[in-house]
Amino acid sequence: MAYDLGYLPVTTDRVEKMCTLVGGLATNYLIRFAYPDGQALWVGSAEEVNSCVTTTNGTVVSNSYVGPSITAAYRTGTWALLWTRRRRRPWPRRSDPPPARVLPPSVDQRVSGGAR
Repeated sequence: MAYDLGYLPVTTDRVEKMCTLVGGLATNYLIRFAYPDGQALWVGSAEEVNSCVTTTNGTVVSNSYVGPSITAAYRTGTWALLWTRRRRRPWPRRSDPPPARVLPPSVDQRVSGGAR
């Protein structure tokens, strides 16, 4: 999970994007990455019907939509990237170096979901 989220394309600019106004359920997620020295990094994202949310660590933002993957990880306790027809591969191949990272590699990862 840390590796995949760490390679999302990011920006420090304010992210503005066009979204549909379809109504529906949304689930917010806050992911904690714990490090051996006791420090932690938090990453926020969500799953919602419009697929129009960002993923952020509070410093950088990614437009890559990973909501279904985070929901699956929360439900199963196992991380796997989920691909859909609408969202093929929103970030570079693992062999492509990213311009910046959402988060560095971590040791412990926990996903917390908000109420629907």
